[in-house]
Amino acid sequence: MSKAALSSEQLDSIRAELAAGTTPTVWFTASAVGVPEGRSGKVIALGEPAEGDFIQVRPAGSKDVLSFSTAEVTLTKPPRKKPEKM
Repeated sequence: MSKAALSSEQLDSIRAELAAGTTPTVWFTASAVGVPEGRSGKVIALGEPAEGDFIQVRPAGSKDVLSFSTAEVTLTKPPRKKPEKM
């Protein structure tokens, strides 16, 4: 299920959190390349939207900071997966 790209209001909210010294959490969508859908990450910085992949994110459990577009991350936490019954 594909989620809509981050809106300009959501980007403004992320920018405000970064300016306040916090690192907002985002979740990766199915569009994200190289990161499993539903995995979380912390936004480290925002570049210029004209650059395309301008959202700098450190995926959970990684020391790398990767660049993503607004379609590759969401502020909506995915539902928890139900454990499979044996």
